Amino acid sequence: MASVQVLCLRARFLHVQGRDDCQRPASSRDRIPLSELQGSDRGHAEEVPIEVLRQREAKWLEMLNSWDKWMAKKHKKVKERCQKGIPPSLRGRTWLYLTGGKVKREQNQGKFQELDDEPGDPKWVDIIERDLHRQFPFHEMFAARGGHGQQDLFRVLKAYTLHRPEEGYCQAQAPIAAVLLMHMPAEDAFWVLVQICEKYLPGYYSTGLVG
Repeated sequence: MASVQVLCLRARFLHVQGRDDCQRPASSRDRIPLSELQGSDRGHAEEVPIEVLRQREAKWLEMLNSWDKWMAKKHKKVKERCQKGIPPSLRGRTWLYLTGGKVKREQNQGKFQELDDEPGDPKWVDIIERDLHRQFPFHEMFAARGGHGQQDLFRVLKAYTLHRPEEGYCQAQAPIAAVLLMHMPAEDAFWVLVQICEKYLPGYYSTGLVG
């Protein structure tokens, strides 16, 4: 699966290519710049020996369990390990940390639940619901109409429209949110999406392609 950078580059591509389909009505140490994450999933298309994978997982778990220390004192090493490849089993947690989504979530405890409980703006809810079945329709998470994957995707996208009502919803956000949901719970996916949209691709989901 794509690295955080590839996700963001795909988001940029989808928005530029499909911006007419966006359906719009008439601390720096908490994140690693995307330019430093290039190649972070390099080599995963080929077989990685299980022993090597387990060693990488152990190293990443050590980093994640002492994330602030690593980012403050061993930032270069974190970058190098990103470039070698993030173990598949830890990508969700790692993306949450790398994007600063974890910090954002901690700064806004209970916010996602609050947004999740709100009904949402009908103009966005209708468009989001019509888009759900288009996202990875052959993936087991999203194949069933009304299944848990589509439900979580709706929750994340609806919450974003409430979080950023001036932006609302763009179709290009849906596949990014769907990929995130393949690796993490809905609340974490929401905050990573927020970071992608606000920090990495600001303006790319706004009217007029400001970014």
